[in-house]
Amino acid sequence: MKTIRQMLRQPLKFISGIIVVSLAISILGICLGQSIAANKTEATLEYHFTTIALPTTKYNYSESYFTDFEGNKIPYLSWSQTLPEEIAEWISNTIQTRTDLVEGLATPGLASAYISEINPDNLTHHRYFYPFEGEQEATAPHSLEAQPTYSCAMLEMELLEIGEPVGTIFKGVLEDGTEMSITTEVSVELIGIVKGVISLEEGYADPTGRTIYLTLVLPDVESLDALQLEPGERYLVYGSDYLDGDWTLRGHISRSLSSKLGTNINLEELDADSFYYYTEEEVESLTQLNPHARYFATYTYGDCTVDVWKWQMKNQDAVFLTARDETLLGAYERIEYSDGSGGYPSINWEHWITDESGNAVQVTQEVYSKLYSIPTIAHLEGSVEDFLQSESGQLWTSQLDLMEVNFHAFPVIGVDKLGYVADFARETARIVAGRDFTQEELTSGAKVCIISETIAAANGLSVGDTISPHFYNYDWNSPYQGFISESEGVVNPSAYAYTQHTEFEGEAESYVIIGLYRQDNAWGDVSENLYSFTPNTIFVPHASVSSDMDYGNQAFFQTLILKNGMIEEFRTLVNEAGYEDLYVYYDQEYTTISDSLENYREVAQRAMQVGVIVYGIILVLFLFLFPGSQRKVLSTMNAMGTHRRYKVAQVVMTSAGILVPGAVIGTMAGMLLWQRVINALAESVGTAVTLEVDIVTLIMVALGQLALALILTVLLALPMTRDKGIAKRM
Repeated sequence: MKTIRQMLRQPLKFISGIIVVSLAISILGICLGQSIAANKTEATLEYHFTTIALPTTKYNYSESYFTDFEGNKIPYLSWSQTLPEEIAEWISNTIQTRTDLVEGLATPGLASAYISEINPDNLTHHRYFYPFEGEQEATAPHSLEAQPTYSCAMLEMELLEIGEPVGTIFKGVLEDGTEMSITTEVSVELIGIVKGVISLEEGYADPTGRTIYLTLVLPDVESLDALQLEPGERYLVYGSDYLDGDWTLRGHISRSLSSKLGTNINLEELDADSFYYYTEEEVESLTQLNPHARYFATYTYGDCTVDVWKWQMKNQDAVFLTARDETLLGAYERIEYSDGSGGYPSINWEHWITDESGNAVQVTQEVYSKLYSIPTIAHLEGSVEDFLQSESGQLWTSQLDLMEVNFHAFPVIGVDKLGYVADFARETARIVAGRDFTQEELTSGAKVCIISETIAAANGLSVGDTISPHFYNYDWNSPYQGFISESEGVVNPSAYAYTQHTEFEGEAESYVIIGLYRQDNAWGDVSENLYSFTPNTIFVPHASVSSDMDYGNQAFFQTLILKNGMIEEFRTLVNEAGYEDLYVYYDQEYTTISDSLENYREVAQRAMQVGVIVYGIILVLFLFLFPGSQRKVLSTMNAMGTHRRYKVAQVVMTSAGILVPGAVIGTMAGMLLWQRVINALAESVGTAVTLEVDIVTLIMVALGQLALALILTVLLALPMTRDKGIAKRM
């Protein structure tokens, strides 16, 4: 209190001291604070901006020829699934050795989770796509099977027609050189009417009353005869490859119209009354003009017409069901199953599976078939409910349980950074609500997720809500699933099928939704984007997933990450190697922003240096005028025999009485002047830089200089309060 009264006796000096200190704090806070903020902004840019290089298809093509009906050689570009070996080796060596240019390959993992409380968006099922010539970001063409988790169907039908059995012949050569020919399966086409839906993913229209076409594949004719199929009877059918032909037809027409008109035509705009079906006479006449066409109908949209070929439409309802029990087992052969009543291929194939201990063991075709037997067709004498409750319906009931999981299965992508996903890096996908993952969340494996706004809207979810994914491990022996590690399904990756041998990993976990994303071309033509993913995709931190994950080796699962700002250097490296246009590059205009920030950072550094010098001068002036002017008071206290610690406290308290209010006022002044000073500095170099007022930085600078000034005051007070030193001065 005495110290304050002493200071108030000299109000002019007291106020002048506060002004000097405030000026020093505001100058130091602005100059040092904006430099710190500029460095933080640059570091933030490095994290949020990603530079990627995506391979084009240029070197996947080579010139080939085919011979037409007249014997002429017609040149065409042949597609190879992989790059030439020399280019692949060069890419590998570049990634490994040029760490000054390349960060590495981003390899997100695919997990699958059952989320009972939400439904997927099952708008479409693309069946096939092929890459286009040119700078199309592609790694390989694929024929996409319908998504196994959403394309299963169990229906009740009335059988109308049974086609003739067709055998599949396997030809080979035995070890002794003898040629062999074996019928390994038979298939028969069935036509029926859907009488009811037992289980079908809700994205499809109800097919009740429509005609269905089934291809029933069985091991041999005896298995077919054992089923005793009869027209007019009711049957329960299960298929793992359901396709809504009406949607497929309208999708074809929509794409054709959009291509001709140059604008997108929604499927909902198409009208069934706009079809014109050719008469037999018209088909014959048109076929004479073009023997290779399959004329059937045309669709008219305004002044534009689209041809509809017969292979695209079996009848006007155009609803198909392929209820076949088939799959590709590795690269060996097709294996088929009946409805579990017996009968297997006459040839005893051997199959490799992984047992519970993780060892690879061989089993026979019969053992393998029993492990993965699924229902196909069963005669109904009473109601469906009675059949499902019977002993014969156990396999069907079990399949219904699997279908329930698969209909709510979601592909979950574990990422080390969302910006490493190609579509986010090139900004064809973006977060439109909420935020991105933080580095801490990615490192620690926090239970947070980012979902599509499509899924959020359909299920009434928003940022801040939680979902409960129940991850399941994979049945790596499953014949119903192509794995991305085997180059299957790398476009629009889907959840893996849950089978009778699949196991859940622990309990369902709660993930907080922190962001919603939107895609420019969700459910678009995948031939236009080989890095596409569906709106069903959920992104999580890689480290948060404890279940099995699969890792692909192309397209969506392989993004080459360059160091920011190194596109031109990398492009030069590629061109000098002779592989011009091997890549296309995306950096989210990082170069423009980083150049702008670099210009500002240079002027900010100079401003910081000036600010520190000015602050130093003012601090020295303060120490001279205030702590240094306490000699007379100290002399009096010395004459009175005052203890030294009280003399030091006198110097420090007097200085603090000016330093503390000066620091508060200076910090407030810095906040008010911050943006004006930054704008002036940016304008001086013609740069647009956005640095928000960093209050925490200003406060930390103020506290830091306050601590420094007080420490210097103490250091100055110590020699001033020595008894010998005071006596000499007197």
